Amino acid sequence: MNTRECNICKEVKSLDDYYKQIKIRANGEKYLYYPPYCKSCTSNKSANWAKENRESKLESDRKYSSKPERRKYQKDKLKEYFAQGKYREWQRENKDKVKEYNMQHRNHNITEDEWHLCLEYFNFACAYCEMPEDKHLEVFNQQLHRDHVYHDGNNYYDNCVPACRTCNSSKRDYNFTDWYASNNSNYTAKRFHRIVKWMTVISIAN
Repeated sequence: MNTRECNICKEVKSLDDYYKQIKIRANGEKYLYYPPYCKSCTSNKSANWAKENRESKLESDRKYSSKPERRKYQKDKLKEYFAQGKYREWQRENKDKVKEYNMQHRNHNITEDEWHLCLEYFNFACAYCEMPEDKHLEVFNQQLHRDHVYHDGNNYYDNCVPACRTCNSSKRDYNFTDWYASNNSNYTAKRFHRIVKWMTVISIAN
């Protein structure tokens, strides 16, 4: 039998429309299991739960993302996205999701120690223009901002860099590689690669 009825939408769908799971019986035998909900209903169910249990979802995401093997996987995928331009492609095709995410995820979920490591790596200066933190405090009477490099990325410190008020305002929710390019007066290849290195190499080592 290659079809089954979803317990939620009650539609009869191909087994390809269900997530597969490998389970183990008491005797150690492995078998293929299909949950009672189709992929679409499973996604909607998870999304609704996340909206109703936002704090639990954030804590769950943080624990999951902090696993070394998971963080390595994320870094490898990020490198691939940088190389192939997949971030831009995904953002162009999912503008509504990006907008919704940006509205709901504005604050970094990082510790003061993690923020200090970030500041230290960027020499206590704006990652984009290198305005020193002490000068920023003198000019704007505020500390450097904790900026999301990618607005559709996570809220942890591998996606966080210090930014001055001017760069932070200019960048807004623009795509990082679109905004921080050769037509940006503050752009240098050295700074660009330093940011990428922080996201893909340095932060995971810590």
